[in-house]
Amino acid sequence: LTRVEPRTLSSGRRSTSVVTLDVTEQHQSQQRNDRLLRELTTILDSTSAGIAYLRGETLLRYNRQFEQLLGLEPQPGTDLRLTELFTDPELAARIAEESLHALSVGKLYETEVQIRLPDLSSRWCALSMRRMESTGPELESIAVLSDVTRLKTQQMELDAVAHEEGLVVLDLLDGERGVEV
Repeated sequence: LTRVEPRTLSSGRRSTSVVTLDVTEQHQSQQRNDRLLRELTTILDSTSAGIAYLRGETLLRYNRQFEQLLGLEPQPGTDLRLTELFTDPELAARIAEESLHALSVGKLYETEVQIRLPDLSSRWCALSMRRMESTGPELESIAVLSDVTRLKTQQMELDAVAHEEGLVVLDLLDGERGVEV
């Protein structure tokens, strides 16, 4: 980087001042940072988990998967509140209250929530929130959302089969005793 400026000396004579700074190292450092940022963005946007960074109840940054899991429209540059993430206001208030309490005492917050999507379908997500070290007075945390719909559906099917099998066993036992069902 070179800067050329006309100057007037104390004797009144005109001259030119030339200042040259070697910014090669700074430029290379900026390129490395830009490349690292692109790589990390690619990783975050390619993961199946939704990831968000919160300060207090406000989501400051989140990846596309976080939006998709919650059925949110992309809102770049918009800070969402934790209570705005869920269509059920009671659920939203409960999660906000419970998570902030757990995080304020240094605990991990975990829960499973059923999320109603705009197309009226629903999905089950595991929500995990962990407190981060903060330089300011506000609580900072990372939230991770994982789609557990398939697991939850299998669990419900297994529970239904177990319930049916239990009834069959009960019916057989009652039948052996001569009790009509």
